[in-house]
Amino acid sequence: MPAAMTTSRPTGRMACVAAGPSSIEKALATAAFNVLVIAAALAATAPSSHRGDLFVFSLVVGLTPGLTAGVLLGWLAGHLTRFRLLALTTLSFAILALTAVAASSHTLVLYGSVPLLASVALLERSTRSLR
Repeated sequence: MPAAMTTSRPTGRMACVAAGPSSIEKALATAAFNVLVIAAALAATAPSSHRGDLFVFSLVVGLTPGLTAGVLLGWLAGHLTRFRLLALTTLSFAILALTAVAASSHTLVLYGSVPLLASVALLERSTRSLR
């Protein structure tokens, strides 16, 4: 049997599958869920006749910066070794504040802070290396 066929270690595409999701993929999933939670929280505060409209508006306004921030934070989470939680939290809150200013919605910061902090902590923990 050739030596290449006796290796037990996956190569090529299978190596990527065996490695699990990357830090960017984890951050994108966390960001998408975070945007949904914030949109639901904002919609819950609106009068019942406007909840659906506010939910859709929050998703439309929040998905682009949320997913863009997810890519950036995922990349950072995969590369930073020191002060990870501080850097990820600071950058996340800056992006949330800029999104709130762009959307003219100061309640976004109020209702987005707790889910954002939870998702940043989850991202930091799930991308931490075992060195």
